[in-house]
Amino acid sequence: MTVKHRESFKLKLCLWVVGVSIAAFAAVFAACLHFVREEVINDLDAVVNSKLDYALRALDEGLSTTEVSSDNLVSISKSPLIAHRRDSIYTLMQHFLDANPRIQGVAVGYEKGVVKGHEEGFAPYVMRTADGFICRDVAEIKDYQNAEWFAEAKKTGKSRWTKPFVESNGQTVITAYTTPLTDASGKTYAVLALDLNLNVMADSLQSLRPYPSAMLTVIDQDGMFVAHPDSSFIMKETLESAIAKADYAPNLSILDDIKEGKRGNDSYFTKDDKMYVYYAPVAKTGWTITLEVPRKEIAAGYDKMFKAMLLDMIIGILLLLAVSLFIINRIAKPLEVFAKAAKQMSHGDFKVELPVIKDHNELYDLRAALATMGNSLDQYVHDLEETTKSKATIEGELNIARNIQMAMVPKVFPAYPERKEIDIHASLVPAKAVGGDLYDFILDGDDFYFCIGDVSGKGVPASLFMAITRTLFRTIAVTQKTPAKIANAMNDAIAEGNDENMFVTMYIGKCNLLTGELSLCNCGHNAPITNGEFVKKEDDRLIIGVSDKLRFISQAPTNIPIGIAGGFEYQQAELKIDHGVSIFLYTDGVTEAENKQKQLYGDDRLMATISQSCTAQSTAREIIEKVDADVRAHASMTDQSDDITMLCVRYCPND
Repeated sequence: MTVKHRESFKLKLCLWVVGVSIAAFAAVFAACLHFVREEVINDLDAVVNSKLDYALRALDEGLSTTEVSSDNLVSISKSPLIAHRRDSIYTLMQHFLDANPRIQGVAVGYEKGVVKGHEEGFAPYVMRTADGFICRDVAEIKDYQNAEWFAEAKKTGKSRWTKPFVESNGQTVITAYTTPLTDASGKTYAVLALDLNLNVMADSLQSLRPYPSAMLTVIDQDGMFVAHPDSSFIMKETLESAIAKADYAPNLSILDDIKEGKRGNDSYFTKDDKMYVYYAPVAKTGWTITLEVPRKEIAAGYDKMFKAMLLDMIIGILLLLAVSLFIINRIAKPLEVFAKAAKQMSHGDFKVELPVIKDHNELYDLRAALATMGNSLDQYVHDLEETTKSKATIEGELNIARNIQMAMVPKVFPAYPERKEIDIHASLVPAKAVGGDLYDFILDGDDFYFCIGDVSGKGVPASLFMAITRTLFRTIAVTQKTPAKIANAMNDAIAEGNDENMFVTMYIGKCNLLTGELSLCNCGHNAPITNGEFVKKEDDRLIIGVSDKLRFISQAPTNIPIGIAGGFEYQQAELKIDHGVSIFLYTDGVTEAENKQKQLYGDDRLMATISQSCTAQSTAREIIEKVDADVRAHASMTDQSDDITMLCVRYCPND
């Protein structure tokens, strides 16, 4: 089992080395491939867009030349002599075709009654053939006046390109540029049509393909293929019908862009490859030129480089694995000896004999470290035994100190069962074995004195300071009579000889149980919370009456904490409370209690909790227990970070 464990360590170490190397190789590999791919795509964009621009220019040149030729012929065709001399117009058309070899044919369709002897219409047409020209009167063959080329030009009164159509020979794809001929009054009397052979155009455009397998097509405004490498598509299939027949998921956004006459590029996947599609509109006709390029052609070099790099990386990783195993095995051998020694130490044999290492390297340092560790552990075990004995003694003493401290604060409630005018309850939970919070109260005749305090710091020093503070409060309260004078005397006593600069925040109050007169002195402490509202009386004394709304008692001036500077004159507030008013005093351990998410309990939640339990009939115990339970629920299992102390005083003379 031991040998197997050591081999596992070697293997894991080797795998870590190889794994990190693979990650580095993969990152470089991916970066290179990404860069090359971007360059390939950029080059493709540049090449294909250049070819598209050239195709657009070539197509535009053919269309523009036809339009110019039409304009030139129109100026001649308007001669009245031509309209009445049939032979002359055929001769003119032949001369025109001789002069314009790109144009397949020319026709002039006259309105009925314009040409004498042809009251039902006259439409001379001359078409170029391999053997010469064919001359005919279209009016003798079909009703040309309802044909698109004639009717639309007459209707719009503007020159236009017709939708592509197949010539009567069933092979030639034609588009016609039609121009209405008008007389002096602006009335259309004829339409001139020049036929452009799209087969020739399509053949010339195919030469622009940047790759042998690239496919260049021309689609008319209705989506019909006008030019396509596969002749079975020309004037027989639309882009939509071709997509419907495809055995792969089409990219319909390309179809939408083409319909909207946009220029752009996109891609789609066939069963065998990824296709990059570039498309651009032909402004004069509303057609679209598309150029599709298969990935396997543009990425042939990219794929070859990918395979070569991948093979090199695999070979390199295998070599690295072999070398790593060899080196790690040699390094790990001396470690086995130290592993046995360490195992003996783990069983308590700290005097184990270690092998001698001659070379001053890391193994030499490890041997020295193990020897030092053995000696240190031996000494540590001895010291730990002594410390454990001392700790047990200290813990016992701290428990005694905690019991003494907790015995100093009143814990019996009701504290004064004979005095029904006052209801008191308090709670103190130290964060450590001993704490620095305090509360206290005493009854001197009809005067009830109470206080709550929070000593700076924690632990034993704070607990000692708390004991001094509580003793001073009890001693001074019965002689000084007012909270401000009590604070003055306590401050002077504590500040004298306070070399440790400790202090205590306190809130001191005095309530006359017969009259409800209340004096409050805030010595840097949290303002208490009451369920009363403040009403100003004629003698300028604020009366606290019972209310459904909670509020802080902020009328008491905020003085400095006790023990900071001797001679300070503390100020107090004079109020009066009515029956049913409760005063809730607390230390910051309540509002700063944290949960596992480091969220504080806070003033808002404290107010909400008290408002649910604090009514004119609520007892002080009920209020304290409600807040204590909610603070514990907020903190859940989180360790307490500060002392939590609460004191609730309820004035109830009429109960």
